[in-house]
Amino acid sequence: MKAFSLLSESDFKRDWLSTFETVFRLPENHVAQFNCPDWESFYLPGGMLMDSDELDSLSRACRNVGDDFIVGTTHETIPPFQYSLEMPISRAGIEAGRIDGYLGIFDSALFGKSGSWGLICFHDGYGCLSGSGEFFNHYFENSNDRNKLRRKFAEYAKLELEDELCKLLLNLQAAT
Repeated sequence: MKAFSLLSESDFKRDWLSTFETVFRLPENHVAQFNCPDWESFYLPGGMLMDSDELDSLSRACRNVGDDFIVGTTHETIPPFQYSLEMPISRAGIEAGRIDGYLGIFDSALFGKSGSWGLICFHDGYGCLSGSGEFFNHYFENSNDRNKLRRKFAEYAKLELEDELCKLLLNLQAAT
């Protein structure tokens, strides 16, 4: 697969909208939310600019649930899904989608064909990863443990985010 393949809005709706709607719901304000309340969720520093450990964990978990590539789409554009693409689960694929595919300019949603996980990436530099128990069993298989990931985000939030947003996200993280 090349760095990424652009999808027209109609192609996205035909091929991927049902999976998107399994993972996310999109209220009128165009801020995607997860549609699966029983899933675990973790905030990630960097969002699409996640570090190598997180990318390795994401890649391993995706492949173990049957996802060979990632689908990414903008949800904050009007209309939503204006910029959608398929990209490999790699640093080069995600970077190309972020820069050349416009996903880094807008809040975006990433997911796989399995519908067992999703990542909402906010343009201010963080993301929220949510997924099924099976997905996270693979995600945490070799490296990151849950508390380490929570601490890593807390350190990032205190340094990089505005106070009110930092407090809100850390309270939400504590509730998960």
